[in-house]
Amino acid sequence: MNKFKLLIKKLTRKRDIKNDDMKEKDIKSKDIKNKDTKNKDIEKKNTQEDKKGIKGTSIKTKLIIYFSVLILASSAIIGFIFMNKGSDMLIQEVEQSIALLTNEGAKLTQSRMETQMRALEMIAQRVDIQEMDWEKQRLVLSGQLERTGFIDMGVARPNGSTDYSSGGKAELGDRTYVQNALDGRTDVSDLVVSRVSNEIVMVYATPIERDGRVVGVLIGREDGNALSNIVEDIRYGEKGYTYMINDQGTIVAYPDGEGVLDQFNPIEEAAEDDSLRSIAGLFEKILSEGKGISRYTFEGDDLYAAYTPIEGTNWSFIVAANEAEVLSAVPELQRVIIIFTGIILLISIVVTYILGGSIVNPIIKAVEHSEEIANLDIAQDVPQ
Repeated sequence: MNKFKLLIKKLTRKRDIKNDDMKEKDIKSKDIKNKDTKNKDIEKKNTQEDKKGIKGTSIKTKLIIYFSVLILASSAIIGFIFMNKGSDMLIQEVEQSIALLTNEGAKLTQSRMETQMRALEMIAQRVDIQEMDWEKQRLVLSGQLERTGFIDMGVARPNGSTDYSSGGKAELGDRTYVQNALDGRTDVSDLVVSRVSNEIVMVYATPIERDGRVVGVLIGREDGNALSNIVEDIRYGEKGYTYMINDQGTIVAYPDGEGVLDQFNPIEEAAEDDSLRSIAGLFEKILSEGKGISRYTFEGDDLYAAYTPIEGTNWSFIVAANEAEVLSAVPELQRVIIIFTGIILLISIVVTYILGGSIVNPIIKAVEHSEEIANLDIAQDVPQ
């Protein structure tokens, strides 16, 4: 009996040990499962956070790229418009400036000519000139040369015979300026070859009147470069220059007198020299239009030209501006616009990056909530 109880007790102890072992295994298994589950949850959470970060960064990057491209395109278009508009405005300003300079040059020329005419008219009103006594006239005229700026002065009789204070003589009855003066009008010649000195000169003529009738013509002869001296003082920029032409297209004034003494006429010479076709076309346009602005090429330079007639003469005053010099400010304008566009682009990228967070974060939260709803998790509140 005692042996049986010991056996029962021994079997019961083995069963308890076995049960304890099984419980311990269950606990260990549960711990492992819980640990695995916890690790998976942590991994899932990290994955979700990584996804959030990736999504946030991706959206920010896209926003920066999209806005940058948009701003760059807009800035490029605006910059292109500004550069073209700036160039057009610059050219328009130059055209207005040379047109104004042309008008002032024509007025200056007219004023200087009128000064010479008035001086000649005042001398013609002297009694010792009106008496038509050449010896008296010669003494008066010799004394007036320095005051008037004429290189020589003389008196023409009604028959055209002319005596000069320098001792020269000439027959000028066929000269238009003498004929006009005999008709009672003060006149000035075109550039002509003097019959006394054989030089290119410009001649002023005014009637000598006595007792209400014309008894002779007082003549003042001026150097052929007199007009060139006027244009030499007027220019646009460093490379620009001015000149005058008559109604035949012959140059009557040019800086340094170049082409004046040769009586250069591009319209006539273009028939044999193709390089003069452009300036010849300009001169033809000047003669037909009278006043305006045009472009032409001469001696390898592209030029803007403004032209206007000189009142009281058959001459036109022209101001030429070098196109390369005029447009030299355009590259600087382009550089400023490019720099300005770059600064605007950089500022826009920074602003987009800063504002991107306030735009992206609500979007990410809304997406997360949508995922939670899709997973049938409705315990979370909708993010504000």
